Amino acid sequence: MLTANDIISLHASGEAAAPLRLPSPHAADAPSVAAGTPASEILPVLLESPAGVVTVRDDEGLPVGELDFKDMLEAFQLMFASSRDCSWVELRMPVADYSASAIARAVEDADASLLDILAQEDRRDPAHLLVSLRVDHLDPSGVVRSLERYGYTVRSTYGARYSADSELVSERISNLKLYLNI
Repeated sequence: MLTANDIISLHASGEAAAPLRLPSPHAADAPSVAAGTPASEILPVLLESPAGVVTVRDDEGLPVGELDFKDMLEAFQLMFASSRDCSWVELRMPVADYSASAIARAVEDADASLLDILAQEDRRDPAHLLVSLRVDHLDPSGVVRSLERYGYTVRSTYGARYSADSELVSERISNLKLYLNI
């Protein structure tokens, strides 16, 4: 779990692009969070901040730094590090049917590894979840077939270099070449 203190530490260790910023005078009225606050809970506070910053305080209530939107984007980039050797699959399911271990089993049955899983409420229907999976295959079609065998509804895929459509096109081109004797 990435916390406010972790984000501040990124700046202190020089791993992030921006230098550590101590609370500025214009942010005196900025809301504050404890150093141990998870990043996912900082974002709503930041969105409500008129100054566009959040002051981070230690256990004694002393300010140790401030975070802005750029800091949060850098933090979330670390949480969702992308890879060119993977693809995303999005599922939609009733909240009661959600089981991370069952989803992982379905992914692993396709000889793939589950790299990330993110479940969130479907805003249009709170009784359902949208579950995003990052898998270690360029072509998610095998994972999709496995998930569907397990009864999951696949809503979309992303990042696949090869999709079912391109496989169909490739097959048709091969058949045309055979027909034309090329």
